Amino acid sequence: MFEILKEEFKSNTAKMQQIRAAHEKKVKEIRDVYAPGKIPQFLHEEELSYTAAMKKARLDAINQLNSAVKKLEKQQGGMTATIDTELLATLNAVSNSGMGLTAAELRELGEKVLASGSSICARKLSEIAEESGISLTMPDPEKAKSVLYEAAEKMMSFYRNYNGADKYRADMQTDESRYYFMTDGKFLDDYERQYEVATTSNLVRIKEAVAKAQETGHEETIEAASEQFRKMVRADDLPEKKPSEASAYARAYSARMCPSEKDLQPQVAFMRPSPGIASKRVPRPAQRPDLTYDTADTAASAAAKELSERAFLFPTADELGI
Repeated sequence: MFEILKEEFKSNTAKMQQIRAAHEKKVKEIRDVYAPGKIPQFLHEEELSYTAAMKKARLDAINQLNSAVKKLEKQQGGMTATIDTELLATLNAVSNSGMGLTAAELRELGEKVLASGSSICARKLSEIAEESGISLTMPDPEKAKSVLYEAAEKMMSFYRNYNGADKYRADMQTDESRYYFMTDGKFLDDYERQYEVATTSNLVRIKEAVAKAQETGHEETIEAASEQFRKMVRADDLPEKKPSEASAYARAYSARMCPSEKDLQPQVAFMRPSPGIASKRVPRPAQRPDLTYDTADTAASAAAKELSERAFLFPTADELGI
C-alpha cells in the first residue's frame, strides 16, 4: 500500500541523481577537451539539455505521485456517515451513565463499530475512550487521507526543488541542503506508520468477505473476520496526568498579577457557552493538495532564455559586412 510511495521516491531520486552526475561529467569534459573559445557555447547547450532532462524527470515523478495517491485514496472506504441506531443508542447510554470503560470493553465495542461501518458511532466511541482515559486507535479513512496528503505534499516539494546533488557540500544553500537530507526517504517512515494504523483498505475487503460468509453460513470465515476486526482496534491506558501544585500556584499568581487583555474585557452574553454544555467541534477533513507541475515558461523566463541564446549565436555574414 504505502510502500509504493517509498519505492517510487527512491527510484525518482536515483534518476535525478543520475541526470545531475551525467551533467557534471559532461561539464568537466567540455572544460578539459574543447578550446577556450568554444567552451561557453558548449556549456550553454549542455545546460539546456540538463534543464530539459531534469524537467522531464520532475514531471514523470509528479505524474507517478498523482497516480499513487489516487490509487490509495480509492482504497479508503468501509466507513460512512450512516448511523447504526441500535449501536449509537448503546454508546449514548454508556456515555450518559458517566461510567468509564476498560480497554477490553472499548476493544469489544470497537469491533462492533467497525462491523457497522458508521463513522458517527466511531466518533462517539472515541469520545467515550477519551473520557475513560484510554488511547483508542482504529481505522479511519479521513485520518488515512490526511496522512497521505501530508506525505504527498512533502514529496511534491522535493520533486519540484531537488537538484540531484548526491553529496553534501559545506557551501550548500539552506534549501539545497534541506532537500539533500530528504534523499534517504526516511521522512516517509513516520507517515507510513500513521497510515497503516488509519487505513481502511483491509476493512472494505473484510466486510465484503463477511457479507458473503453470512449468505452462505460459513462460520469459519466470519470468525476469521472477527479476529481481523480485533487486530484493528487498539486500546491502551493513558498515563495518569497529575497536576503540579507548584505550576498551579504559579499560574494563579500570574493571572492575579498580570491579567490578560481577554480577562479585562467584558464578555458578550451570546458568546458565552451554555452552562454544562461542552462544545465538540468535528475537525474538517484534510484537503487534497495541489499535485500539479506547471512546466510552461513565464514571460520573464522566456525573455531571459532568448537573451541567453542570442549571446551564444555566431554573427551572420551580413552582420560582419562580408
